[in-house]
Amino acid sequence: MTMDALIADLARNTERPLGTVVHVGAGNGMVLEPYARLGPSRLVLVEGADAWKAADAAPAAPVGADGAEA
Repeated sequence: MTMDALIADLARNTERPLGTVVHVGAGNGMVLEPYARLGPSRLVLVEGADAWKAADAAPAAPVGADGAEA
């Protein structure tokens, strides 16, 4: 199952607002926008230090809680 499918499944099976969502292995943060659309009260993306070296080469645009670029 892909991350997109997992996030879509979470959206379908959630009857109340999400509290804190923690995603371990976030890579360059591409999962930020799909998670932000779910409207969690807090979103924590965790990644090891080596991944940030690659992400620094092409950083993702910041995304606000409404899913729009900040």
